[in-house]
Amino acid sequence: MIVKERDFPVNLLFLQAIERRLEENHPSMPRLKELMAKQIKGYKGETAIDYPLSILPDQDYQILHSVSLQFQNQNFHIDTLLLTNNFIALLEVKNMGGTIHFDRKFNQLTQTYMGNVKYYQCPIIQVSNQERLLKQWLEQFNFPTIPLTSFVVISNPSCMIQVESWR
Repeated sequence: MIVKERDFPVNLLFLQAIERRLEENHPSMPRLKELMAKQIKGYKGETAIDYPLSILPDQDYQILHSVSLQFQNQNFHIDTLLLTNNFIALLEVKNMGGTIHFDRKFNQLTQTYMGNVKYYQCPIIQVSNQERLLKQWLEQFNFPTIPLTSFVVISNPSCMIQVESWR
């Protein structure tokens, strides 16, 4: 059962407001459109997991989308939290195309798409930090201890994923 719906990205609303106010030939317009496309792609990636989550039995699972919390003046955002009586699962959703390679040695994600190579911080590090902060947040409010796990979800089904061994 969905307890909290996914929020439309506030950053995207902000960018759309700026776009309406700029002339089409403004020098910042290409960068603005690039940022908007990135926000839209991320949002679509997050909504892509809605159907698989909707199949879960309502009586066993509670789903919270777009959870923003703060622990000791540190804000953190969780794409989706899956709550059960036995565990909590934190889902960090990435909508990436092409081939992605998780490099454990350098904690980096490499994306190759249409001949272009981009490098990102490894989302496993990101979700691990979110998990640590969520554990601390739960402890702060004296929630009972429950197993907590986290996953990076690649929502694009045509993405090829490569992962190095854990040695």
